[in-house]
Amino acid sequence: MKHATPNHPKMHALAARLSLPLYAAVGLLEMLWHYVGDYAPRGDIGRVDDAAIARGVDWRKKPEELIRALVETRWLDPSQEHRFLIHDWPDHCEEYVRKKLRRAGDDFVSAYGQSLYTDRILSRQGLDTDGLTRAGKARHGSISGKRGPGENPTLNGFDGSDLAARVYDLHPKKQGRIRFEQALAEKLGTAVDPVALAERIRRSHAAWLPVWERDGGKFAPQLVRWIETDGFLDADPPSAAGLGPVPARAGSSIEDEQIPAGVALPAFGDAA
Repeated sequence: MKHATPNHPKMHALAARLSLPLYAAVGLLEMLWHYVGDYAPRGDIGRVDDAAIARGVDWRKKPEELIRALVETRWLDPSQEHRFLIHDWPDHCEEYVRKKLRRAGDDFVSAYGQSLYTDRILSRQGLDTDGLTRAGKARHGSISGKRGPGENPTLNGFDGSDLAARVYDLHPKKQGRIRFEQALAEKLGTAVDPVALAERIRRSHAAWLPVWERDGGKFAPQLVRWIETDGFLDADPPSAAGLGPVPARAGSSIEDEQIPAGVALPAFGDAA
């Protein structure tokens, strides 16, 4: 909880609305945020019912009284899509929540207008992907030519910059960012459905990440080779626990690229 929150006018209003001492209202809100971090880290607390929210903060009176007070004092925001959202959750959540979302390849709900994977503040109406693509083209042009780290690989009307930044930021082996971005742009540029391929790459990377993070990233592949050799088509690891080093993909020149031995390589489009 931020330093100024316990004495914020909204906190006093919540205490008055629920006939609680200020310290009890502070504790209640702190418990609510912990509950959200555990069970609704995207901020969409409305996914659980009012009774579950009340149990999560040990509220022993009528759940609807608690919810009404939280809405009236603007700690909860009504939502047509999600029922309720935690007010300004990206600003209030702790760092462990951000790490949890990144590890799962997830993000805050788009209604907040903020993403974990870009420094751009997005439209409060949701993610305007067409707008992001146009912005990427305006700044960086085509994928040909030299680019600095972090610049957009924009291609064929599809902007792969968010995927490139997300995968690189999470990957334990920070090498060859520009070459990785170029390889990713070329791979997406030749895909029949670049959006579907981007999702396949994201899901595969998220599935393998717990394995690659072991031993300080010693056995993580270089991202440029993982993309060039279609490592994202490998089957997901059966479990991150107990997996040791595994042989490199046949034909790979990267000695430390790791995949499970003997797994079948599914054709693109199979369920990840």
